[in-house]
Amino acid sequence: MATLSLPPWGHFTAQGRFTVPSARHGDIDFAITGGTGSYRTARGSIHVVNVRGGQTYLTVRLIR
Repeated sequence: MATLSLPPWGHFTAQGRFTVPSARHGDIDFAITGGTGSYRTARGSIHVVNVRGGQTYLTVRLIR
């Protein structure tokens, strides 16, 4: 479970499963399961891409 905070509007939570070896490089998807404030009814997904050099890119798709 992960929580992303976006002050002052609230935060949203996401859940997903991955194993540590698979998290080194490649793609991981999480489901947005709700939140607080402006995000209390949030749904959607987070797509995570781990790239070389320790960089990670997040694409957040929110359906409110």
